[in-house]
Amino acid sequence: MFPSIALVAALAMTPAQATKEVKFENVKSRYGFQGPVRASQKFLPGDQLYVTFDMVGLTITKDGNCSYVMSMDVTDSAGKSWQKVEARETMDYVPLGGNVLPGQAYTLLGVDMPPGEYTMKLTTSDKATGTKGTLNYKFEVLKKDLGIVGVYASHDPEGRAHTNTTGFVGTGVWLQYAITGFARDSAKKNQPSLKVELAYLDSDGKPTTDVITQEFNTLGEEDQLLWIRKNLPLTRAGKFKAKLTVTDNVAKKTTSIELPINVLPTEK
Repeated sequence: MFPSIALVAALAMTPAQATKEVKFENVKSRYGFQGPVRASQKFLPGDQLYVTFDMVGLTITKDGNCSYVMSMDVTDSAGKSWQKVEARETMDYVPLGGNVLPGQAYTLLGVDMPPGEYTMKLTTSDKATGTKGTLNYKFEVLKKDLGIVGVYASHDPEGRAHTNTTGFVGTGVWLQYAITGFARDSAKKNQPSLKVELAYLDSDGKPTTDVITQEFNTLGEEDQLLWIRKNLPLTRAGKFKAKLTVTDNVAKKTTSIELPINVLPTEK
């Protein structure tokens, strides 16, 4: 496993299907591997870029095996490579059939990554036929500023098992996120002064409970990200939003983000 870059693919192809090109379709950036679609392809340094897509054109054998090679290269507008995963072979077992490959790729954007235009280039090759395909996903890194980054939901508090923000009543998720771009007060031992608020809103935009507020005034000298996690039990069906708001008392700035939460009733 690479520490800052990963590629994941789960295949479902029909036997002996051969095409002239492996195509990438339905390409989207998301909050986490399975989360809501992001409205913008603009990211702050320290954020995480998750890209999902459908691949069409890989082949499998009659016994349901598939072998392909994939690589990734993140470059800036001048062609300089910033993060790279060399080509590596993967074999998948495809028991359910179909003709679509759901794929995922992600990269962590360094806290010191310069602002500008970037491209995530994904290249795949079918081992059975040599058929290839390429995805060039363009995105922008903004200047450093106060922001909420690395937002996604997980099954576990450690954040290893990504999940969607849609779930059934009686289950629950952990919200994972980080604060970046905050200032430090040189008069107070170079420490930040942050107020983080989490509000759960119903479909009418009304809070379901009191706002959860946390104050952060102590952080390691080298820390440029403040990671936070919150447990969210899904206790009743409906459409909700988790609204995160951060106030930087040193820089006198505020920023916020809303994440949709959909809770489905269990079968009766």
